Amino acid sequence: MLNVDSRANVDLGNNHFDYEVKMITSHHQGLILKSLLDHHLVSDFEYPRARVWSLYYDTLNFDFLNEKINSDYHKSKVRIRTYFPLEDPSLVNFENGYQHQNLHQNPYFLEIKEKFDNKRTKKRFKRAINHQIFNDFNHDTLMDIGEELRRELSDHYQTLFPMFVVSYDRYRYIHQPTQLRLCLDLNIFCPQVNQRFLTLGNLSYLKECVFELKGQIKEIPQDLRFLEKFHLKLNSFSKYLAVHEQLIKKY
Repeated sequence: MLNVDSRANVDLGNNHFDYEVKMITSHHQGLILKSLLDHHLVSDFEYPRARVWSLYYDTLNFDFLNEKINSDYHKSKVRIRTYFPLEDPSLVNFENGYQHQNLHQNPYFLEIKEKFDNKRTKKRFKRAINHQIFNDFNHDTLMDIGEELRRELSDHYQTLFPMFVVSYDRYRYIHQPTQLRLCLDLNIFCPQVNQRFLTLGNLSYLKECVFELKGQIKEIPQDLRFLEKFHLKLNSFSKYLAVHEQLIKKY
């Protein structure tokens, strides 16, 4: 049986996974898990494998971060997000981050996620952006985008600044007999920060990886029982919060 903790909102007595369950395990275990998923399952071609790249905004007082830590009622998350195909030969790995040699064609999405009590909302706007501007977090275009996003928020906030990037590699799979969808997020780290406000404290990958099951099943299918070997723990893990804990505020 999969290892779970008491924070999970599922029926543990029936081992019932309903619609969406998020779990974590170690980065090392995640690499092994990926090799088994590649062997046993087919990729979800509706959502190709991709490097997820997200630039998060916040106020000078880090209001969004403080909401995430301290508020159970109201939470806001504001970001620019894009997806780089992992098979793209122009995507190059570097020790201290990632560089892409042909980014001006990539679509970007401006996203606002808000939670008020049990009500969740999400706004998403597609935008053409030249990736070169992300070399300078003080670029006028990024500040203009921050103001545009601020006006879309339900509450009133001070000026929004681009603060830091969260990057990870996402692998999606389908278990064809049950149509269960599986998602594995590996290599989670922060390649870039706004150096006016933050300093990178640790450039290594997070020690965790995130694994999700989406579907409706009463028990793990027999041919997926290998998942039980990976010490997967149900957990509402936040990449955003975990990455920020690696960063050092300048004031």
